[in-house]
Amino acid sequence: MKRVLLWLVAVIVLGGIITGGYFYWRSRQVTPSPSQPFNLLILGDSIAQGVGSVENDNTLETYITDSLRPRYGEFTSENKAVPGSKTEDVLNDQLTKLQREHYAALVIFIGTNDITHLVIPSKFEANYDAIAKILTAKADVVVLANIPQFSNTPIVPKSIQSIADYRTRSYNNKIDNIANSYSNMRMFNFYSFSQNRLHGETDYIGQDGFHPNDEGYKLIGEEIVQKILN
Repeated sequence: MKRVLLWLVAVIVLGGIITGGYFYWRSRQVTPSPSQPFNLLILGDSIAQGVGSVENDNTLETYITDSLRPRYGEFTSENKAVPGSKTEDVLNDQLTKLQREHYAALVIFIGTNDITHLVIPSKFEANYDAIAKILTAKADVVVLANIPQFSNTPIVPKSIQSIADYRTRSYNNKIDNIANSYSNMRMFNFYSFSQNRLHGETDYIGQDGFHPNDEGYKLIGEEIVQKILN
């Protein structure tokens, strides 16, 4: 019972951080770039939107576009990610607002909020599978990130880290199975990356103790670019 109560408290705390991230993101919105030959689409949650970065020029989107521009020339980067989003939000909201029928590359970070909002595994799996079917038909290359090991971030109480990590690994198994079903889908193992490179270094975590900072996003962006190119 005590462990359940601690988990609920952590959910409330994380919810506050995510809500704060949403309003932080709203204050930084910019007008999307005009359409160009190479079209990049980014979907998902606060990570995809760059919450935690100090400067607009240091978000995940910026690192990806700056790396691809020398190779492809002019292109558009369309970001529909919204902090706090769950898989159902991608399905019911983000995917209804796309400006194009097809994209050269598509990047998605989603799933963490399904865990913190206690979305049941079967619902999560059904949502993710539906998302994958739509995305793989809309892009030449789809790069999806599984759920990071957020249980080791400074904001998560040690008393619930083990159960949070168990749920993360369980949901990631479902993501792995879905990703392996599509030939144009490439998975960025965000769980392993965050475990080995991100959360072991506090220099890569933002001031909220949960999201990456500018340097953290640079590392993630480098990995995503490699997935797009390879």
